[in-house]
Amino acid sequence: MRYRLPLSTSRARGLLAALAIVFTITSAALAQFGGFDPSFDGELWTVRHQLTIADDGVPAGLAFSGGTLFVADSAHHSIVGYNTAGAIVSQWDLTASPASDLVPNQLTATVINVDGADRDALLLSDRESNRVAAFAAADGTYLFTLRLARPANEPTYALSTGQTALSAGAKFNFTSSPPALTLTGNFAAAWREQWLTGPVDSGVLAFDGAASVFQLDGSEFVGTASIVLNGTEGNPVAPAPQNFFGVTFDTAGNLYALDAFTERLHVYSAAFTRLFTFGTPVAGGGTAEFYEPWGLAFWPDASGS
Repeated sequence: MRYRLPLSTSRARGLLAALAIVFTITSAALAQFGGFDPSFDGELWTVRHQLTIADDGVPAGLAFSGGTLFVADSAHHSIVGYNTAGAIVSQWDLTASPASDLVPNQLTATVINVDGADRDALLLSDRESNRVAAFAAADGTYLFTLRLARPANEPTYALSTGQTALSAGAKFNFTSSPPALTLTGNFAAAWREQWLTGPVDSGVLAFDGAASVFQLDGSEFVGTASIVLNGTEGNPVAPAPQNFFGVTFDTAGNLYALDAFTERLHVYSAAFTRLFTFGTPVAGGGTAEFYEPWGLAFWPDASGS
């Protein structure tokens, strides 16, 4: 029997991390901080903190960096940081940054080399465009915006960037003056768009750092994916992609990509060649293993934590 969430929370997103488990449901983030038994006993699932963003905030993406839980608030265009006691320790107003028109969606904790020095950072995807913005995790300093080139030039009705991920040891290298951006390792971003004429296009924009070039266009960098992955590679009977949202890498560099609507988990090698697809089709569509799966994380993560 397949478990189904009520319609009002069927798009609840979960994140499993080495030191916490966090869910965003409607207007609150439910967090479990501290060490736990990997066998997942009952204590693990005890909710210790219900993190409710003030003034009807809407939690979207979640990420841990330097012991702080960061929550992207799509309602107020901000990022809120919490300590392990559930207290707010930082709050960044994105409307005051060069990324003011970005609608917060998913967060990725990473390291970015800034002017020769590695800094903890956050990548924030845009719910309403094909862009990802980078901020310093220590103080919210804006670093850069990367626009992901669309595979097609059709006018769009809707456009969104979902989760992003970097392979183990991968990082962006940013020089502030003159502005320059390079990539070490692999980077992937889930993306979905619907054209004005009706069709939906979705998949993963995957970047091989050794071959990727990011040109400065005005105030933003622009990057064209090394390859676009959509789960149909070498499989003529695969369902058409509908809504790729989750992406992650394992410690070996393999890429996992999740289509929330076809309910398939696609796995690719570090060279972005398709390995296999997980999900047993059932009558009426979907799969036996999933029901509208949204977020995706690999544990231990690419850093081994």
